[in-house]
Amino acid sequence: MCKTIIHLEIDESDFPTPEPIKEAAWRALKKGDTHYTHSLGKPELREEIARYYLRKYGVKVSPDQIMVTSGTSPALLTLSVLLEKEVNFPYTKLNNL
Repeated sequence: MCKTIIHLEIDESDFPTPEPIKEAAWRALKKGDTHYTHSLGKPELREEIARYYLRKYGVKVSPDQIMVTSGTSPALLTLSVLLEKEVNFPYTKLNNL
């Protein structure tokens, strides 16, 4: 039985890194914030996302219900595992590996 293998590597962006991101990365380096984050994402970021949803949509979401990933592929992979179903990736590059 042959199975299709989908590689989920991080891809190279096709645009330069915006200055605010480079500045934030430099500040984090200078602060020593260089370790792995929580598997669901930085707690402070998840808390801010929860506040945003309450402010913007009037929806109360617990930070524990929020997951921040490094891109779409890890999010879809996690969704696939949680649903115990195969997820079809719409992005052609992933489908053609």
